[in-house]
Amino acid sequence: MIKAAFIIESVKVKISAKSQKKFAILEISDGMERFELPVWADIYEEKSHLFVENQLLCAILQVDQDDENLKLRCRALEDLTEMDSEKIELFNTLFKQVEQMAKSESKRVRKKMVEKEPEPQESRKLHLVLDANHVKLSQIVKLKKIFHKFPGASEVRITFHSEERKVGTLEVESKWGIGWNPELERRLSELSFIQSFSFEA
Repeated sequence: MIKAAFIIESVKVKISAKSQKKFAILEISDGMERFELPVWADIYEEKSHLFVENQLLCAILQVDQDDENLKLRCRALEDLTEMDSEKIELFNTLFKQVEQMAKSESKRVRKKMVEKEPEPQESRKLHLVLDANHVKLSQIVKLKKIFHKFPGASEVRITFHSEERKVGTLEVESKWGIGWNPELERRLSELSFIQSFSFEA
């Protein structure tokens, strides 16, 4: 959780397909780097008048890292040009409250992860089928990073196909294996270079 000051480079206003409420995607800059900042409906409704190009803002941001990419979540924001001593004090108080809430939520998530019984998976194997004609080294490296995030005792078999014909197979031993969970399944399903995958007994 951080406090940040930045300028709005561009604004895109969208409508949620689920709630039919407006939200904004801001491209923001601190003068050196640019980031994408989604501002969801609850904050958008109150602060939409601030979402114009070249507007100076200060915000409380939650920063998450997914692989090598930073993801920002806006928890509060204000017009930087109107921040006096009273507003700064209120802003700092709000930051402490949001920070404490985030820490409490993180502790609850970790506790659930510890309490959850792991599913027996020593005898299971992840089987991936990749398109040999289109897969790139950078994609293999990305796949390797995902495996490192979900270590376990299950072996991995990667089969390379070219025009529906098997051209090679790579076996990963259980000591370098993975542990299956829904998040791993979601990550794999998002990779376009994987033709299919299954978790077999």
